Amino acid sequence: MTPFAAKEILDTIQQSINILKQPPVQHAFGVNRLWDLVRAIGQRYQHSSPNVEDYVRRGKSGLVVLSWIADSLGALQNMGSPLVTLDHPVIAAAEEWLESSLAVREAGASATKTSATY
Repeated sequence: MTPFAAKEILDTIQQSINILKQPPVQHAFGVNRLWDLVRAIGQRYQHSSPNVEDYVRRGKSGLVVLSWIADSLGALQNMGSPLVTLDHPVIAAAEEWLESSLAVREAGASATKTSATY
């Protein structure tokens, strides 16, 4: 079930990205790059200026962590020994995911406070 759900999620994300990459869609927002479009959509519909880079970092590092979990599923059930060493790339990816998640959350909290004062 998990691999099926993961594939469906990734397919949906790819379809969404393909829509956002279409020149007419980008032209409608006056931009010509994917992440500029994401920023413009945030500004127009959420009345905020999201730091897209934090979301990209979060997504990339989260993908590394999720891929490692999927690859290690069998080993996770046999918890007799450590699964990774401190120099394993998943450790850095998990740290990056936590840092970017915190940045996204703090930005959201700050935006909520700002919009509440208006």
